[in-house]
Amino acid sequence: MFHEDDKETVAACLSESLLTPGQTRNWEFRKLRKDGRVIWVRETVRVTQAPTGETVVLVTCEDITERKRTEEALRASEQELRHAFDERERISQDLHDGVLQSLYAVGLQLDAAGRLLATSPRQAKRELRSAISHLNRTIEDVRGFITHLKLDPLQGLNFKQAIQTLVQAFQKFHGKQCRVSVSPAAVSRMTRQQSLHLLSIVREAVSNSVRHGRASEIRVALRHQRKAVRLEVRDNGIGFDPESPPRRGFGLGNMTARWTKIGGRLNILSQRKVGTRVVLELPQEVS
Repeated sequence: MFHEDDKETVAACLSESLLTPGQTRNWEFRKLRKDGRVIWVRETVRVTQAPTGETVVLVTCEDITERKRTEEALRASEQELRHAFDERERISQDLHDGVLQSLYAVGLQLDAAGRLLATSPRQAKRELRSAISHLNRTIEDVRGFITHLKLDPLQGLNFKQAIQTLVQAFQKFHGKQCRVSVSPAAVSRMTRQQSLHLLSIVREAVSNSVRHGRASEIRVALRHQRKAVRLEVRDNGIGFDPESPPRRGFGLGNMTARWTKIGGRLNILSQRKVGTRVVLELPQEVS
């Protein structure tokens, strides 16, 4: 009469020592009805003492099948809701890190082309062609979202090549001096998922250095130091006062969410008229 998966639980309950008067114990397990249907029951055992001095064991058995079904439905709903929130967060991060940044770059190229039309038409045409190409790639990215395809920023490149490509794009579009130093030992200690998140963090940090920090020089370094992989993005921009940091934007929220997912430690250091450093450490045990 007991469900195969619950026989050990029932045996353990039956093997327990007899309760003393006044004690109560509850067990929940599954039973098989004569018609083959599986039901959940809650069995309550209470030990009391009769007026005659005899020990009396009172056992009640309650059918809790509907309650169990409701609990299971609630757990399933919670899992679906959690999955929906996680997917929403991922899509919003990828939209910000990928599509919006690409559109921002296209806008800068169009602006540059407009300023060059009068003085250098040929260079203006080159900027226009580059902007069109960039816009077409962004359209493909959007199509990927529509068809539920997850964007892959690495796109067949290794981590070092992907960072160099990213930084070169910023250097070309913004005219800033960008330097990259990537240690192969550090790359070898990262998983692909960690590489994807780190690439997005670099993109966000470099973008902030250009747009908000007004930096003319940016340095990106990835090193393996002691028991951690260390990423540092440093600029010589206007910086900010750590005692009164700037308003928390969506970009900083994305960086925070990403380093939390990969188990890293993020530290943002800044000083007015000196610059800003974004430092992320991945413990080697996690890497």
